[in-house]
Amino acid sequence: MRNFVLLLFAAFQNKGFSQVPMAMPPEADAFYNKAMPNIKPRLKTIIVSEAKLLKNTRPNGDSLFNVLHTSAAFKNIIDRDLHAITTLIMVQASKDADEDLKKMVIAMRNGQATPSESEDEKKLRLELISRRKSEIAEQVSLVIQGITDSREMIIENLKKVSSLSR
Repeated sequence: MRNFVLLLFAAFQNKGFSQVPMAMPPEADAFYNKAMPNIKPRLKTIIVSEAKLLKNTRPNGDSLFNVLHTSAAFKNIIDRDLHAITTLIMVQASKDADEDLKKMVIAMRNGQATPSESEDEKKLRLELISRRKSEIAEQVSLVIQGITDSREMIIENLKKVSSLSR
């Protein structure tokens, strides 16, 4: 088991490994880290809850943007800011997946994983979470391109969002 955990760690660290998940774009992490402490609690709650809804789905930035765009809660928010909210939700979903991976690896290392689950099933779950993180990172890299030049202004706009009805 310990060797498996070390192999998993090495796979994530080795850039030449063929199954290495795509990393979250650094600008997306930076935007998330700057925006989240500054936005209203109600918007943070929506971001976190929407990210949780993405847990067992295939991430798609366009679909998420369209859902937000048609939502009454976001009717007064311009598209650029909705792209930013889409980015924040997807980065949060990636952070949630990081936490799931961490918990799973710790449980496996401590022998707390489900006894009825085979090694192959454990590997499959780890692979699924890793693949999902890579897909999220790909989608975020596409969505964040639309807000590259205006992140500071977007954060100021998100600080002011008060008409959320969700």
